[in-house]
Amino acid sequence: MKIKICSRAVLEKMSGSGFDPHTAVISITDVDEKEVGFYREPEFLLRLCFDDINSPFDMYGDSRKLALNLFSREQADQIAEFVFHCKDHIDTLICQCRWGYSRSSAVATAVKEYFFHEGMEIFSDEEYYPNLYVFRECLKALKRTACYESGRMKVSVYSRRTVEKLIQEGFPEKTAVISFFDPKTSRHIPEDYRPVDYQGKTDRLISVPLHDIDLSVLPDFGLTYDTYFPEADHVAKFIYSAKEDGYDIICQCEYGESRSSGCAAAILEHFYGTGISIFADYRYYPNQVVYHKVLDALEAYSGKSQEKR
Repeated sequence: MKIKICSRAVLEKMSGSGFDPHTAVISITDVDEKEVGFYREPEFLLRLCFDDINSPFDMYGDSRKLALNLFSREQADQIAEFVFHCKDHIDTLICQCRWGYSRSSAVATAVKEYFFHEGMEIFSDEEYYPNLYVFRECLKALKRTACYESGRMKVSVYSRRTVEKLIQEGFPEKTAVISFFDPKTSRHIPEDYRPVDYQGKTDRLISVPLHDIDLSVLPDFGLTYDTYFPEADHVAKFIYSAKEDGYDIICQCEYGESRSSGCAAAILEHFYGTGISIFADYRYYPNQVVYHKVLDALEAYSGKSQEKR
C-alpha cells in the first residue's frame, strides 16, 4: 500500500483526471471550508472536518480559537476503521488537507508507522510538518482497532453530547450501552433532565443513576463504599453477557470523563489488562470508586462462573 500526501488543489486536479483503481482517500477540511468536490470519487472515501490544532491546550486563553474544531478520538477511530476496512483492497492511500503538510501528513505518518515502522520518513522530510496531536491520536486509534480486529471487544467512552450525535448519525450495530446519569437527588439538576434516550438504537442497555463522587465525599451523601453503586454486580453480569454474545460496549455519562471512563477502565483491565490506557489519557478523570466497584464485581462474577463449570 503506497501512501501519498497532498493538498486540496492537488487532489482536485487528480479527481479531474480520474483516480487510479484501488485508491482510498482521506479528505480533511477546516470547519469553515467546503468539502472537496470530486469529478469522480475514489473507490474508498472518508471525509473529516477538523481544524489544525496541535493540542487542546492551544485553545485556552484565546477566544478566537474556541470556535475551532479539535480533532477528536471518534474521528481518530473513524480513520483507523477506514484504513483497516480498505487496506486489503487498495494499492494507494491518499491523505489530503488544505495545504498538504500538517494534518494530512500526520495521518499518513501514523499509518506508515503502524503498518511499516516508517513514520520517521515523513518526520524527517522538510516538506511536511505533521500535527503531533493528530499523529498520536491516530496511532493510538490504529492500535485500538487492531485489537478489535483480532476479536477483542471494543470499549468506548462517550459523553451525553457525543453519544446523542452518534445516535443521530448512525448508531453502531451490536453495541451494548452502560449509561450513567445523575440521580434526581443531585444538586442543581434541571427539572426536565432525563437519561439519554436509546430507544430503537440498541437492545442491550443498562441505565444507572449514580452520583459522580469520590471516596472521601461518600459520607456527605449518606453512603459507604458498600452502599454506593449497588448495581455494580448487575453491571458485571450485563458486561459478561454482552461480551459472550459478541457485542461492543459504550460507557456513557454526562461529560464522558469520570463515571463512564472509570467503568471502561475496569472492563479493559479485567479482560485485557489495559485499563491503564484510560488512566493515561488526559481526556479522562476516571472515578476510582466506580472503577474499583466494577472491577471487583467483574472478578466476583468471573469466579462464580468458574465455580459453576
